Amino acid sequence: MDGYGEILRVDGLLTQEECKDAIQEIDDIIAAGYHHEAPSDIGRKDECIHLALVSASGQKTSTKCISRLRDAVIPEYRNRFPMLNHKDLAMLEIKGQRTPPGGGFHSWHYEAMDGATYNRILTYTLYLNDNFEAGETEFLTQNKRIKPKAGTCVLFPCGFLHTHRGNPPIGATKYILTGWVIDIDPYANWR
Repeated sequence: MDGYGEILRVDGLLTQEECKDAIQEIDDIIAAGYHHEAPSDIGRKDECIHLALVSASGQKTSTKCISRLRDAVIPEYRNRFPMLNHKDLAMLEIKGQRTPPGGGFHSWHYEAMDGATYNRILTYTLYLNDNFEAGETEFLTQNKRIKPKAGTCVLFPCGFLHTHRGNPPIGATKYILTGWVIDIDPYANWR
C-alpha cells in the first residue's frame, strides 16, 4: 500500500485474471441492456452499471472487490486516520463503468456535493485495465495524477478538498469498478 497523504493506492487488489473477468461481466451486463449512459450535458461520456442492482446475473468480481476493500483496505485507512474508528462505515453498492476513448467525466467534481451524497466518506476506484494512454484520475488541490494500473485501487475522501476528474483514455476503452464508503449513521455523534 502506497499513499499520497489521504489518497491511498493499493496495488494488486484484484489479479489480472479477475480484472479480465470483471471487464467481461461489465460488457455482458451492458450488452443485456442493464446500464445507463451518463448525460452528456454534465461533461461526461461513459456507460455505467450498478452491480448491486443486477445481482441476479451472479457477478463474482464485485463481491471479491467489496470483501477485499472491507477486510484489508478500509482497516488500513482507519489505522492512518483513527478519527474514522467511531464511524459505522459500509459499502452498499459498486458501479462498473466503461469509458470509450476520449470519454470520461472531465468536469472537476467531488463525491459529496449535495444532500443526496452527504453520507459519503470515501471514494474507491479500482482500475481493471491499463492498455491505453492517459485516462488518469487527476486531483486538483493535490496537483496529482494517478495513472491507471490494472488491479490497483485508489481510495480517497469524498469532500471538496479532493476535487478530481477522470481524464480521457486514449487508444482503448477504460474499465473501472467504483463506489463509496458511506457513514450509515452520520448523526450518531450529535445524539
